[in-house]
Amino acid sequence: MNAHGYMARVTGGTLRDDGPEGPVRAYPLDALPAIIPIRVANQRVLNAYLEQHQSR
Repeated sequence: MNAHGYMARVTGGTLRDDGPEGPVRAYPLDALPAIIPIRVANQRVLNAYLEQHQSR
């Protein structure tokens, strides 16, 4: 399995769900899926990003 997460701002166009990589899932910042507990570094990065985002 090869999985990646991206945070992005949509500026136009249409989110396609029929791409060659398969279906896309998009989540609002307040409803992101949980990161598994052993991924401590990933959790730290996400928490730092969310702290910065909330302070704006």
